[in-house]
Amino acid sequence: GKVIFLPLSLEELYVRSAEKLNLSNIKFAFKEDGKRIIEVAMIKPKDVIFVSVDRFWIPPQIDSSSFSAFDWVTLNVGGKLFSTTKATVTHDKNSLLARIVEDPDYDDVVTDVQGHYLIDRSPEYFAPILNFLRTGSIVMDQYINAIGVYEEAKYYNIMGMMEALEHEVILQQKNVNGCFTRRDIVTALSVSTNMQLRSQGIDLAGVDLSKLDLRGINFQLTDFRESNLEGANLDGARLMGADLRGANLDGATLRGANLKGADLEGASLRKANFEDNSMVNKAVLEGTNLKNADLADVNLAR
Repeated sequence: GKVIFLPLSLEELYVRSAEKLNLSNIKFAFKEDGKRIIEVAMIKPKDVIFVSVDRFWIPPQIDSSSFSAFDWVTLNVGGKLFSTTKATVTHDKNSLLARIVEDPDYDDVVTDVQGHYLIDRSPEYFAPILNFLRTGSIVMDQYINAIGVYEEAKYYNIMGMMEALEHEVILQQKNVNGCFTRRDIVTALSVSTNMQLRSQGIDLAGVDLSKLDLRGINFQLTDFRESNLEGANLDGARLMGADLRGANLDGATLRGANLKGADLEGASLRKANFEDNSMVNKAVLEGTNLKNADLADVNLAR
């Protein structure tokens, strides 16, 4: 074991751990109970941290006095194996997973020849379920359908995850019907404190989003035609390939925003601010279409 000062980011933790332990390709960190660390804030003073090159980490040594915390189980979900601690999979005591693993009277438990619990559900949607039980946060790849994950959380009866996903599901369902309002977006933002709101590809054409705090949101391929983004905070927003034709971005802040391939033809960006004095989060305008856009008094300083 090695003692190090707490770094400011997980990336720094991986680099310093690799140097101390003479390892390479460290990409994951875990606490003693097997929970994966997804942000530095999860690390407390005097914590023992394990780093790994593999997302499925098994403690190298198990203290018999705390064996229950390291009682590992393997779930075969739709043909894909997921290994985790019993403490993680039973974190929500009211869930179906807790019943499968802990309830001796539950009759629907099926195991394979190796003793792995067999569950005939989608493995693609199960990974976010397991991450939520580990960390209490929604962690999903950007192309994972939130509605599918919500339905799986409903099947497993994980109420906390259902509540956390509810408004993102509403956004996706409304996108099908094309009936978004400013209120929908404000509501989704208000309940997205434990996850980054994902809004890529949705239809926000003509919606009034003026003066909203939209920092860091993934708006890739989103339709903003003729929408009102006046005074909105879009710092760090992901707007790659977004359709912003005719949109009003007057006075908006776009420091560190990624507008690669976005279409801003005819948009108004009067007094919009792209300046970032830190020189770290530079706005990306590669391939952006600014034909007939109004750029009066735009701040593009670096």
